Amino acid sequence: MLPPLLKTPQPHPRPAALIDLAIVAGAVVGFYSLSVYLELSEQVSHWTQGYERWQVDELPLSLLLLSAGLSWFGWRRWRELVVEMRARSSVEETNLRMLAQNRQLARQLIQLQEQERRHLARELHDELGQSCVAIKLD
Repeated sequence: MLPPLLKTPQPHPRPAALIDLAIVAGAVVGFYSLSVYLELSEQVSHWTQGYERWQVDELPLSLLLLSAGLSWFGWRRWRELVVEMRARSSVEETNLRMLAQNRQLARQLIQLQEQERRHLARELHDELGQSCVAIKLD
């Protein structure tokens, strides 16, 4: 039976990611409220009328799609990180179990070597010693 392993605390990315998500959601709601209050869309449209030939008025939607794509990419990377952390945790637990088993086997090997040495010493002392005394007496 293996000795109980010490559990090492594993970093968990979920709380930090949820806090970041809450901050982003709060910022989006705050910016939306501010833009509604200041009628930001109308002001941006007025500012970009002179640049219509460059299609600057399409920039906010493009940036929105870019931010959505980056959010999806960040979420996907976060999920990969969670899976990798779980896999690393599992491998670390397996390594700790194998290390404990290795230590136990090393202790058993040393005990067996000591028993064998004691057995050989007894045999040498008892049998070889008696044979030497018998030869000497003859």
